[in-house]
Formats: sequence, structure tokens, C-alpha cells
Amino acid sequence: VGPPGPPGPPGPSGDQGTRGSPGPAGPRGDPGSQGPQGTSGPEGGRGRDGFDGDKGHPGPRGSPGPPGPPGYCDGCTTLADPKKHFNSAHGGGEEDGPEWYDASRRYCDGTEDKPCPTCRDVFLNTDSAKTGKYFIDPNFGSPSDKVEVVCNFNVQMVNNVPEQHYRTCVNVTDVSQVSEVWNVKYKMQDDQMWSLMRLSSKVEQKMSVACNDMPETVGWSENVVSSSSFADCVDSFKSVQLKTRVPYNLPVYQVKRSERVQLGEVCFY
Repeated sequence: VGPPGPPGPPGPSGDQGTRGSPGPAGPRGDPGSQGPQGTSGPEGGRGRDGFDGDKGHPGPRGSPGPPGPPGYCDGCTTLADPKKHFNSAHGGGEEDGPEWYDASRRYCDGTEDKPCPTCRDVFLNTDSAKTGKYFIDPNFGSPSDKVEVVCNFNVQMVNNVPEQHYRTCVNVTDVSQVSEVWNVKYKMQDDQMWSLMRLSSKVEQKMSVACNDMPETVGWSENVVSSSSFADCVDSFKSVQLKTRVPYNLPVYQVKRSERVQLGEVCFY
């Protein structure tokens, strides 16, 4: 046998073999770069109400309100013009002062909804005012304490000159006797009565007592009837028309040392 010969040429390619089984998973790759933002989705429904929050801090203090009406004072003189009194008390001129003084007078008609300070204001604010019952609020405050009074409008001759008079008349509601003292009550609270005095310059009231009595009559501040008022008493009962230019002397609140007493309405003007 001779020596091996040289390798022959490559044979033709064989047929493709069957697919092998998958190999094991490779390691996790690095994160890719962020993609572009997608379009907005549809609006969702309303969520449930949340819990109440904590109470906040107090707000800043508000500005002061307008001044109130003048208060009481002992020994004050009659005040026919409350606006002028307010201004002088607060260092202002006659044309200064709070608008509610003028407003209370300008926008009233004596009705229950729009009471006036006095009957004079009823007359000046009403085209056809006639003597009768009206509502007033002399203290210029809340109309909840308004009072029904009788307004008496008439013309009197003064030195042969006709003069319009406006009387604000308050009725007596009760006269009761305790021991030897007659106590009198009126259809008006004391603070309203005091305010009406301050808005008036005169006041009058009719009083009747037994002739054999010399009564001591007490008004708001002092005895307003002297024994000379009954000096010419000839009947069993005498009537006296009490008048004064010091309004806080009337009305009569007490009558002492009198067997009988009758008191009429008290009228301010």
C-alpha cells in the first residue's frame, strides 16, 4: 500500500439542521432615554369633599362706628336743637355733625315704620298732617322703642301774628296711691321722655286736686306746684294748668298730701 494521497476538495453543503432550543436570558440592559410626553387624557370625575380645615386667625379690627346720641347729664339746659348740641359738645360748628340727626328728621312721617323725633317733625315732613295719633322716637335710636302719642297742630295768635304750634302729648297710663303718695306712670319710657324734654322748650300739663289739700307735686327734678296755685280754690275740686319753660320740671311723677288727684296728658312744644 502506498502512502496517503492529498485531501480531496470540500463536499457539497448538507441540509439545514433542526432549530435548537432557546439559550439562557442575557443580562438586563441599561435604561433607555425618556420618550416624548403623551397627549392629555380625558378629565376625571369630581372627587369627594375633603375635611374642614383649621380655624383661621382673627381678622383685623374694623373701623369705629358713628357716634351715638347724646347721653343724660344732670343740670343740662334745654336743647331745642340736638344737632347743634352734638356739634358743640364735639368741637364742631353748627353745620357739621352726624348725618343721622338730619336723617332721622328728614325721612320720617310719624308712621310705625318711620317714627319722627317729635310732632313738629311730623308736621314738617307731612303735607297734610292733622291733629291725631302718630309714632315718635325722641332718642333717635332703634325705632323698636317708638311711642304712640297725640300730635296737636294748631295756629295761635301771638302779638296779633298767627303762629303755628306743634304739641307732642303723652298720655298718663296709671295713677296709683301708696300710703300718702300718688305715683304717676306715662305711655313712654324714661329715656324717651328725657330725650323729648331735650328737644322741647316748653311743657304743660293739667292737674286737678281736692280743694282742702295743699299738695306737694314732684316733677322730674323738683316741686312744680306752689300752694299759691290753689289760693282761690272755691269748689271741692280745682284744676291747674301747669306750664314751664324748663321742660325737665314736668311731667308730674308724684303727688303728696292729696286726697284725690287727676292728671291730664303732658304736652311738649
